[in-house]
Amino acid sequence: MYFGKAYIPIGVFVILSFISILHADDQEFIISKNIAGYHIDPYAAVNLNTKDVVVIWLQIDKDDYFKRKIYAARCRLLKNGLFKVMKAVLVSDPDFVPEHLRIAYNPEDNGFVVAWGDYDLDGSGAHTVKARKLKGTGKTAGPVRTAMSGQMNYRYPVIHYTPVDTVPAKVSKGGYLIVYLAHEDFPADKDKAGAYSAFLDHKGKLVSTKVVMVSKPIATKNAYSNYITPARITRLHDGSYFCNIEKASDDISYFQYILKLGKDGDAVKEVRLWDKSSSHSRVIALNPQTLFASWEKTADASGWASQLYNPNLKRKKKEFPAHPWYNPQDIELVKLNADPGGYQISELNFTFYGKYISKNGKLAEDDRTLKYTGEPQLTSNAVCLPDSNRIFMVRAEGQHKEDQIIGFVFNAIEE
Repeated sequence: MYFGKAYIPIGVFVILSFISILHADDQEFIISKNIAGYHIDPYAAVNLNTKDVVVIWLQIDKDDYFKRKIYAARCRLLKNGLFKVMKAVLVSDPDFVPEHLRIAYNPEDNGFVVAWGDYDLDGSGAHTVKARKLKGTGKTAGPVRTAMSGQMNYRYPVIHYTPVDTVPAKVSKGGYLIVYLAHEDFPADKDKAGAYSAFLDHKGKLVSTKVVMVSKPIATKNAYSNYITPARITRLHDGSYFCNIEKASDDISYFQYILKLGKDGDAVKEVRLWDKSSSHSRVIALNPQTLFASWEKTADASGWASQLYNPNLKRKKKEFPAHPWYNPQDIELVKLNADPGGYQISELNFTFYGKYISKNGKLAEDDRTLKYTGEPQLTSNAVCLPDSNRIFMVRAEGQHKEDQIIGFVFNAIEE
């Protein structure tokens, strides 16, 4: 294995990596234990009241790819700082095929809402957006609700809490902004395809007085490429939202954008991060005047790059040089809570690496080895625990054999 400027035998590398990251803040545990099937697409949200973490993920039957379920498990924070995984609960309906799931926490009612795309198995092939409320303990509260359905296909929802004073009237306990894709399979309906925004109440019920298109697909030689995939939403204190999205073109290229929305959910502006094919974009707000974005430069396989933006989506300073690694497999950005900065996590060759981001957006020069796993990582997600710099990361580990959802907790600031 090549590491730095030296070749190190794999066995030796594993031992060195293990020793280098073991310290008191580290904890690793299986979240999907005792549930059969494949486990992918984990996503986490923190209960700001109890400091527990609720993790959702997708379970797939080993014998039938279209038999899928969404599970949620509460990871309870104990007095000694360790996490205990509680029994998982079923979130989704059994007669649908869920995909692209997200979860967000609402401090005004101490609950969560899970949003996902559903594929109907009744033969219609319709895609809808579903939502379900969870209690602060991660248990279900109320039925599965259809947030978006109709003549089009609705997919890839992302969700973010929004305070009570910014959601539509008649909502007294805060709500959620969602951004999702709506598309048709026929070119004649191309003008309806795009990313849309809407508001849900604290129970996951659609309450928008309007549902607005906030981003159009890329115009191509063959009309339009339908697909826009939202990934994450971050929010500034002034009520504006920033959503990173991926758009496809008909030459099988993908482009990364940041989309700015006003507090009413309307589109304000969008910018393309790079003018060539790219993937895995993320954006966080380091402070009220600075957004930090990262993405993978797939067109020239030069690795991932980063860029600072102000709230009007104007570039601040020059783009950070692309990281020299070839083809990093995933990127995650986390805003720290006890420190004014942030943290960047990437994964390459079964190893997770971290970089500190200062409050002004300066990226640390050296990488920190966080975890050598020895297994392929399908997807990952990370959140920072309240009033701390401890990061709770979840990952889907394996390659459809004995894959599981794994939790890993570490301190982003080494002491």
